[in-house]
Amino acid sequence: MPHPMIALWAVPRSVSTAFERMMMERGDFTVFHEPFSMTYYYSRERVSHRFSHEPGDPKNDFDSVMGSLIQAADRSPVFFKDMAYHLGPRLDRSVLERFINVFLIRDPAQALPSLHHVWPDFTWEEAGYQALHRAFQLAREITAKTPFVMDSTDLLEHPQAVVKAFCENVGIPFLPEALEWDAGHRPEWGVWGSQGWHDDAASRRGFEKKPKKYLSVDENEHLASAYAKARPLYEELYAHRFQVES
Repeated sequence: MPHPMIALWAVPRSVSTAFERMMMERGDFTVFHEPFSMTYYYSRERVSHRFSHEPGDPKNDFDSVMGSLIQAADRSPVFFKDMAYHLGPRLDRSVLERFINVFLIRDPAQALPSLHHVWPDFTWEEAGYQALHRAFQLAREITAKTPFVMDSTDLLEHPQAVVKAFCENVGIPFLPEALEWDAGHRPEWGVWGSQGWHDDAASRRGFEKKPKKYLSVDENEHLASAYAKARPLYEELYAHRFQVES
């Protein structure tokens, strides 16, 4: 019988790569890094033409990526983190029902300026909130239960409590030793690591806070527009987050 596949769906710039790094440190999962990003940007079925100067690779087509996940799950439990928007038109029940779906959110007042710093021309879809909200709704319909939601601020301030709650929710042992790791880039990060997306994650040895200074959402028209649309979606998901007891 195949092992479970845990999917962490996030928005960009939400400390999700640090969470993934913690899952790598556990050593009991095969970990994939944003597998569907390769379909969205680098396959023959690409939705975005941001990297259209590079030919679409058939190994990045959706069926090939999904096949890799399924094959890995035949050997061991699988964990991957990704952005829900990377599923593109395949964001539906038939895909999500294959996974244990959990969610990581971040206040768009923090996430969007960080995204803008890397991609000033990010699209509304690439902001990630709309697709994440849709994925949450679908996951809730599939299980008839509210999916587990983490907020990045809680994760950074109370990593042990949040990660322990995550482990309990998905039915795996909590390994406190996995909350710390050696800094450095990981080969699993592939093209995204080489583009500088994960320099912050590479500098981390845990979930410590690393304040950065970016434009605020009211200092840029593009940011302000995205924030106005993202805020209500974030607030709805935030209402369902795991709350750390004080």
